Amino acid sequence: YSSNVPEIQYGFLGGISYQGLDLNFLLQGQARAEIIVFFDQSGALPEYVFTERWTPQNTGARYPRAFSQGDPYSGNQNTAANFQAADLWLHDASFIRLKEVELGYTFSKDKVKFGQARVFFRGLNLLTMFSDVYDLGLDPEASRYDNFRNSTYPSLKSYSFGVNLTFK
Repeated sequence: YSSNVPEIQYGFLGGISYQGLDLNFLLQGQARAEIIVFFDQSGALPEYVFTERWTPQNTGARYPRAFSQGDPYSGNQNTAANFQAADLWLHDASFIRLKEVELGYTFSKDKVKFGQARVFFRGLNLLTMFSDVYDLGLDPEASRYDNFRNSTYPSLKSYSFGVNLTFK
């Protein structure tokens, strides 16, 4: 499978409640997908492009050696990653994400005289697991990463707290 379109997408929604306390969650993910991740231009590059590149001291590296790019006569030499079309730039885009968790408590009717009250805490995009691409700081749901074109930032984590009030 060599496509950024996942062959498998899945989600698990669940929840439990006990004596006014409730917990709900959503797990979401994909499998059997790959995306291209490469950076061949000078400028801001992820650190791993250099720390995990081939050098005489690091012959078992994941990435090829860096090279100089620019005009050799002007003295303008910018070090950049060495991109040659190869499957080493393909990364597994499979992942599972804890997309949403909500923990709430509903106060009993004898404690709230005006109706019903529920307090809750919600977290979104809390954890992404089993992802080669996310471990690089990138979003596994992007179509590709070529010098940060056609790419997105990973999903942001967010937290919220709220109160639901129901009046009689």
